[in-house]
Amino acid sequence: MYSEFGLSAGPPSSFWTVLNFYDGSSNLNYQCKAKSVQRQANFSVALGTLANIVVSANVATITFTGQPHGYAIGNPIVILGSATVPLNGTYPAASVPSATTLTVATSGVSNGTYTDMVVSSTAPRSSDPIWAIQKFTYTSSNLTMTQWAGGEALNAIADNRTSLIYQ
Repeated sequence: MYSEFGLSAGPPSSFWTVLNFYDGSSNLNYQCKAKSVQRQANFSVALGTLANIVVSANVATITFTGQPHGYAIGNPIVILGSATVPLNGTYPAASVPSATTLTVATSGVSNGTYTDMVVSSTAPRSSDPIWAIQKFTYTSSNLTMTQWAGGEALNAIADNRTSLIYQ
């Protein structure tokens, strides 16, 4: 008897970011996957894509303008070019209070409002068309079907996951 088999699922050959979205019953509804390093996105007051950074009690709140920033907790956020040297650096996003704000923990930065810097990151943004999105369907609590948005291409926007067509 001859049987053919493949290798078991192992780690991917490059780094990936996975966003999981659950329903009210704690069932996984959507899983969005993208390569962890994307093209660099730059935001600044001069570009009209950044309002400011407000530092208070070692927490910097970064406010973006124009469109959602698309970042998640833990994404690396780079602040550079500020005349306030201690503000320059790479920080993990500590919280995402809204689609246009995020916070990072700072140290040694005076309380104040700052507008003289560039904020950037190569982290995948949920607002960019770079995601492969899988939808999970349940009957009662049993997983009965999985579908991909537009096939397995990395071209969907994670923020639009509920309005996409799945195959």
